[in-house]
Amino acid sequence: MGRLIIAFLLISSLAYADAPKQAQTEVTKDKLIELAREDLAKQLAVNKDKIAVKSVEKMIWPNSALGYPQEGGFYLQVLTDGYKIILDCNGKVYEYHTNMSIVKAEPKINNSKEQ
Repeated sequence: MGRLIIAFLLISSLAYADAPKQAQTEVTKDKLIELAREDLAKQLAVNKDKIAVKSVEKMIWPNSALGYPQEGGFYLQVLTDGYKIILDCNGKVYEYHTNMSIVKAEPKINNSKEQ
């Protein structure tokens, strides 16, 4: 019985070693910044080189809305690590919020095409 338990633990640990690591699904801070710059450049129809990074602040959002809840939306009520990224284009400031894998633009950026 003892050998069976040891064999099971050994096989389980080998299977776990081959399992993908959660960190592999996370994006680096630099990649999140680049995603935000690319999105803003696309939204404003400008070259990405025109987008400057003003600041990047580590955040812990209170839920999965990342600070931008939408009316009627449902969000996981868990503390969510991410960043607040402030970008500048031609003197105008834009804010992006992230978790560790996606980037969300402030609502006014997404609505700017309609104005």
